[in-house]
Amino acid sequence: MPAASIDALGDPKTIVITAAAKDRTSFGCSNDSDLTYFGEAFYRDALPGAKSLRDAFEAAKKAIAERERREHETPSNPQAYFGADLEAKLAAMGG
Repeated sequence: MPAASIDALGDPKTIVITAAAKDRTSFGCSNDSDLTYFGEAFYRDALPGAKSLRDAFEAAKKAIAERERREHETPSNPQAYFGADLEAKLAAMGG
């Protein structure tokens, strides 16, 4: 079964964030690693100081692209869908 498009998963009340595009590989999965490359960039590095999930995602996406370029990896191209209703609700709550 083909992977679903991220847009097909989203609606105004959802936020969908993926570590890689549907036709790409996410890097950093191993038994000796607590987080993947995306997990490090998003959860550990970007999210704690971000004003929003969108800001954290954009910072993580940039960091991942730079790391993959340095390590000569095929870009994973993280994806995100930010539903307008949920994003507005989070903004109203201060995040």
